[in-house]
Amino acid sequence: MAGLRMEFRLLSMLWVLAEGATLCAGQDDQCLDGTHGCDPVLAKCVSVPPVTQESPGYHCSCILGYAGSGREGDCQDVDECAQGNGGCSQRCVNTVGSYRCDCHLGYTLSPDNRTTCTDINECLRNPCNSVTTCANVPGGYRCDCRAGFEYRGNICKDVNECRSSPCKPQEQCLNTVGSYFCVCLDGNCTDVDECAQSNGGCSQRCVNTVGSYRCDCHTGYTLSPDNRTTCTDVDECAQGNGGCSQRCVNQLGSYRCLCHHGYILSRGSRTSCIGMTFHNLLLPIAIKSLLPNHKIIRD
Repeated sequence: MAGLRMEFRLLSMLWVLAEGATLCAGQDDQCLDGTHGCDPVLAKCVSVPPVTQESPGYHCSCILGYAGSGREGDCQDVDECAQGNGGCSQRCVNTVGSYRCDCHLGYTLSPDNRTTCTDINECLRNPCNSVTTCANVPGGYRCDCRAGFEYRGNICKDVNECRSSPCKPQEQCLNTVGSYFCVCLDGNCTDVDECAQSNGGCSQRCVNTVGSYRCDCHTGYTLSPDNRTTCTDVDECAQGNGGCSQRCVNQLGSYRCLCHHGYILSRGSRTSCIGMTFHNLLLPIAIKSLLPNHKIIRD
């Protein structure tokens, strides 16, 4: 009896499979023949096995950036900015079917991910005049009076240091633009080299002048406007990506350009990236290995 039951179950399963195969064979592909009801522009039709003879052999799916049933007229734009600001660090701008990240004034999008805003170092384009020094601040900059000048009526004007009697009794003080110097009255005065003592308090270079001195910085650094003695690193990458065509990496006193995967720096250039090809990468290596004593000349 148990054997008969098992045989009956197997026959029933075979009958169901055979009927299903008949239904599938008789079902037209509505995605291919165009009889589906999906939106022709904002949705795509996906063929699926029908459950019954009457059920459709497809389902509709809205394209990326849209949501809804996928039926004609039922795909609506998704506001990506409504969820976590679209992943943007500052402003998120929704567009039809997509979105983009934008930055506040004084910031620029990082070229690596297009979502993070980084501060622009406006001081790299020297926006201040000759009697002021530029100090970069988040989202902007300010112009501070140089040493020897002071703000009077929102204008940097020369300070007359001689009013504070900085010279010795046997010396006469002469004011200059931005500084002063002492003139010896009896001919026995000598200039004091302030730089000879602890480098004048300067963090990098000390420049002695007649009756005074000033601090200066190496290339890639700028004087801090707070004390005029300390040099701070200039972030070259913050302005125009350092001129790099792809990635810019700031370093102390300098920077360097890097390329994405599959690219190399162009020969003779430290900023432009080109795609790796047999001609510009593999061919010179192959020639060098075969002809080690021959010089490779590129176009």
